[in-house]
Amino acid sequence: MACARGAATSLVMTFFSVFDVPVFWPILLMYFGVLFFMTMKRQIAHMYKHKYVPISFGKLKYKDAGKEKGEFGGGMAGSIGSTAAQNGGAVVGGMMGGGGGAVRRR
Repeated sequence: MACARGAATSLVMTFFSVFDVPVFWPILLMYFGVLFFMTMKRQIAHMYKHKYVPISFGKLKYKDAGKEKGEFGGGMAGSIGSTAAQNGGAVVGGMMGGGGGAVRRR
């Protein structure tokens, strides 16, 4: 109801020249910046608290991230059994095998 009332009020105000106020664009840009900062402050603090960086520069990158292995190229191709067969029977990765193989991108 408040949204409809605000839309109706703004529609009525367009018909009266009293409300035709000139806007200086640098002030409008500064107003947008202030509103953006006030609304995003909590979200940015939350991301910083949990060490989330939206830019991928300097993040850890896993060795074979996004690469399919195995003869069929998908599904269970990189599972524990096929990994163990490739490494001479030693279980290296998988669900419980540990590993991970993280390297820092430079």
